[in-house]
Amino acid sequence: MWNKGRILLLNRRYKNFRYFISDIKVYDNLKVNESKKLYEDKNTKISIQESSKYAIPIPQCDRSIISSFIYKIFLKHTEYGECAWRLIHLIIERLENEEIIKLFRINESFNMKMYFYILHLWIINKRLRQENYQGDIINTYIFDITWRIVRDWLLLKNIPEYTFNAELLNCQEYAFGFLVSLDEAASKVDIFPSLLKDILWEHLYEKKVKKGGKIVTELSKYSILQLRHIFNLSSDYFLEAYFIWADFYNQKKSNRRLPALSQQISYGGYRPKDKSRYLPYDDGKKLLPRTY
Repeated sequence: MWNKGRILLLNRRYKNFRYFISDIKVYDNLKVNESKKLYEDKNTKISIQESSKYAIPIPQCDRSIISSFIYKIFLKHTEYGECAWRLIHLIIERLENEEIIKLFRINESFNMKMYFYILHLWIINKRLRQENYQGDIINTYIFDITWRIVRDWLLLKNIPEYTFNAELLNCQEYAFGFLVSLDEAASKVDIFPSLLKDILWEHLYEKKVKKGGKIVTELSKYSILQLRHIFNLSSDYFLEAYFIWADFYNQKKSNRRLPALSQQISYGGYRPKDKSRYLPYDDGKKLLPRTY
């Protein structure tokens, strides 16, 4: 009897101890303080009203009531592919934006351009996952277009045919690893900015710059700003991709608010050292990339 009571007491203590330790979150105070500082930095903050300034007016539909109803029921799905490409177009604009590239020291190397691309893709993907079935459909298109673009980049690198598929798979593995790292960091809200700095330093900058240096901190601030901006946008503007990225604090402000496909793109985000070789993505004749 005494032994049964002892076992019951030990089991109860174990359960209480297990529940107690499972709720404990031990964070480095330095990371918490650093994250708080980045969260409260004025250059990472943007209000809903400020984000609305970067929204592009959506063209008014001139269909009749009956035709609009038929379109929404039977043809609405045809818009998702075009919306996905407009979102991709916004990402590629960042890769070709000379001011942004110079600001964050993004060179012409394949790895750096790909990670910079995936960083913006993650920001958009994170918002799309909040948009129910529409976000899921657009996400599918976005990743399909992304791998086609990466494949084109590999073609520009003159990857041998016998290793091409292995190289493409390798790129996908590294890209998904980067995405998973960002997702895991974002789940720890209290220390996300600090973890973001570590991830960018390790992956995008390949540990070639100072870990706590200004360049990594600036890119972290930029990423937090754009993440807040994207989540500030209303679903109507976001799902139609009628918006542009928010201006960073030390970036030249532009009075022009051009839709995604009106923004100039010349070489598809990446070009090798021989800059005479690139794929013309924006020839004014087609909406989708060359490989479609």
